[in-house]
Order: sequence, then C-alpha cells, then structure tokens
Amino acid sequence: MSRYDSRKNLTRNSLPALVAGWLVVGMSCLLPIGAPAQSGPPAPPALWHDQARTLRYRPDGSDFVITNGNKRFARALYGTNTAFRVEAGDLPEFALYLPGMGGNFKLGLMIEGQSKWLIEAENIEARYRPGAMIYEVKDPLLGAGKLYLEVLAQADAEGMLIRARFENVPATKVRLLWAFGGATGKKFSRDGDIGADPESNFYLKPEYCQGNVFELKNNTFRLTYGSPPKPPKNEDAAAKMPPAPLRARR
Repeated sequence: MSRYDSRKNLTRNSLPALVAGWLVVGMSCLLPIGAPAQSGPPAPPALWHDQARTLRYRPDGSDFVITNGNKRFARALYGTNTAFRVEAGDLPEFALYLPGMGGNFKLGLMIEGQSKWLIEAENIEARYRPGAMIYEVKDPLLGAGKLYLEVLAQADAEGMLIRARFENVPATKVRLLWAFGGATGKKFSRDGDIGADPESNFYLKPEYCQGNVFELKNNTFRLTYGSPPKPPKNEDAAAKMPPAPLRARR
C-alpha cells in the first residue's frame, strides 16, 4: 500500500471519530456544569413610586379581570370621538368627565331596613372588555343571588349606559338604589389622570354638590350646575307683574 493510500484510509476512518468528538465537546460547552450557590437574601422586588409591584389583573380571553380590587376610576371608557369619558374601575362607582367634573354616580342595595353602597359588597368581580366594564356582585344582602352590571359610554352622545340584572334574587325583596351629583365642570391638573391627580377628585363630595339643581319630570331628571337655572317663561312673566293690591280683612 502506498503512503497516499494509507493516509487516505486514516482520514476516512478517523473522520467520524473527530466529528463525534466535536459534538461531545460542543455539547459539553452548552450544558451547565452546575448552578452556583446563591449567596445572601434574594433581591427585593422592583418598586414603582416606592411601592412593590403586584400582579393585579389576570387575562381571561380578551378580558382583563380582577376580584375584590380597590381602585376606583382606573379604567376610562370612551364612546364618542371627543374628550368625554366615563371613569370606571375595580369598584362599581362611576364618574363623568366632560372634560371637567361632570358628576359621580353611585349604586346601593337595600333590603328590609339594611343597606350598603355597592362598592362595599363582599365580593366584586370587575371585568374589562374592550369598550365596557362588566361586574358580578355577591353579598349576603343578595342571599344566594347575584347582581350583574354592564357599563358603556354612549357612541352617539356624551353619556353613560348602565344595565343591571339580578339573578336568583326575589324581585320584590331587594331594591337597587342610585345617587348622582357633584357636577362642577372643574378641570384637574392632569385632566383626572389617575396617578398624577388623586382618585378623590371624582368622589361624590358635599362641596361638589353646591349649586347642583335638579329638575324632575316623570322618570327623568335634569341637573344644572354653576349659575342658577333660568326660570320658565311663565314664571318670569309672573315675576314682572305688579303685585295684587291687598284687601283688609274685617
């Protein structure tokens, strides 16, 4: 056998072994030999504005859900192509921003002399679905039943729509109450951006209700804030008429 043939056979026989050796060496470089032991306590959680971050909302399909959250007015709902919005959040209490404070809307339950605001219910699941907030409320006042709320901003006007539905609750036993007021038109420093402006800007406060005038008609009401409303034309005309002469009684 010539020197060339022996060199050829050597290369042919040793090539698989060399390739296998490269693979073993390469894999040994990729595989961890052993994790080093941790020294000292674990790193503290990251802080956001000096507060530990927590996972508050969980995804459920296209929804974001939280149970018994404590944030109000953390989710804005928009309907029209304007700056008007409905302020909603983890709790079923709502506010209108015109821009400017347009009022606070609260709901409550009453049964046999007992009552509570809905935000104080024992169990509240809040679900944000694109364009809407959906609530499932459970409480001892409802017994084994539930209250469902769906809240949207109107698409063709600057307003709010609320649909309420009881499940397994006697119709004549529990009353659903609501309160609305506190419209001032006041603008906040960051237009009510929660985190920059305090949440309490949207609360139903007595000082916000000063100057609120309600006009009731059938099952509707009209709220006027700021300057007092103008009297109706017939009352205005009557006010301009001279007073009737007084007659002495015998």
